[in-house]
Amino acid sequence: MWIFSSLFLYSLLAMSVTPAKYELLLSTGERNTIYFTVKNDKLEMMKVRVNSKYWFVLPENKGIEIDSWLSFSPKEFYLKKGEGKRVICEVIVPKNASGFLNGMLSFNQIDSPTSVNITISVPVYIIIKDNYSFDFEVRGLKRENEYLLVEIFNKGNVYFRPRGRIKMNRERNFLIFKKKSFLFEKRFKEERHIFPGSSGYVKLGNLGLKDGKYEVILELEFWGDKKIRKKIVVLK
Repeated sequence: MWIFSSLFLYSLLAMSVTPAKYELLLSTGERNTIYFTVKNDKLEMMKVRVNSKYWFVLPENKGIEIDSWLSFSPKEFYLKKGEGKRVICEVIVPKNASGFLNGMLSFNQIDSPTSVNITISVPVYIIIKDNYSFDFEVRGLKRENEYLLVEIFNKGNVYFRPRGRIKMNRERNFLIFKKKSFLFEKRFKEERHIFPGSSGYVKLGNLGLKDGKYEVILELEFWGDKKIRKKIVVLK
């Protein structure tokens, strides 16, 4: 959840929105109804205005207006202290949409008696079941402070948060033979998105690796049932 503005702690606590996000797997032409609850946690009276905008847009979806697939009601309302209001959102996946759609609903507190307003923005992700492409490339190792990072490039048309399993081996060449030594294997889960056409990282911590040749085997999971395994040999 993103909370913008306000230097004062009390204003940050004045309004809350739940849930913090929606992620839906839908087919083109499919409809779904979702709900957000807005609550006035502190002020005697609060006026709230709701609006929508895109966050990330795939090039192939640039002609699709956000109002054509994400509508909501009410768009403006008052809340007494302690009162909550449910905002109803209707999602209709356009038949010409590809990959995923990513909108943002912003709940804006306006006309605050303290002259300090806040905005809480929550994302709505629609993964399009018909035509999404989940694919990635392991690009190598990188060091950042005490962390060793594995760089992942998103080759598909849908966002993902890296989660799955990683395995590393060390490869050494001797005069007449090669030897591969197992280093570790573990599960991981990163919270940051990797959007199509961009890179992200899996943090491995400080492993104290010596210079040499390493094999990285990465298996990523997507929506629980889809797994892709890739490997790369890198020099450190």
